[in-house]
Amino acid sequence: MPTDNTPIVGTIIPDPAKLVREILHFLPECCDSFYVTSWKYDECLFKLVGKEEDEGAEYELNEEKAVKGLRHLVQQIADNKLFFSGLSIENIDDPCNWDLESTDALVQAALLGEVIYG
Repeated sequence: MPTDNTPIVGTIIPDPAKLVREILHFLPECCDSFYVTSWKYDECLFKLVGKEEDEGAEYELNEEKAVKGLRHLVQQIADNKLFFSGLSIENIDDPCNWDLESTDALVQAALLGEVIYG
């Protein structure tokens, strides 16, 4: 399945797929809204189960969904609708700036289309 890997406008993210792969490398330890039940790093494929309002719901996160979630978050941050400690539109391209809260928000945006709690 092809991934929309065009650069994200308004930021310096020339390769969004590479960035989400780096961010998601620690997903099993950095996900608060979902239980990560299995993963294949080489395929950027994760199976998750909802914890709270969607308890027990099963999800699959892949690179394509993660890039869409990243695009959503970048837009929300650029529009001053979402705020994260240590993460801004100026440094969003550095995976070292992504913590549990922002990584969890990325997963919510990718799987649910919005950040609904966290």
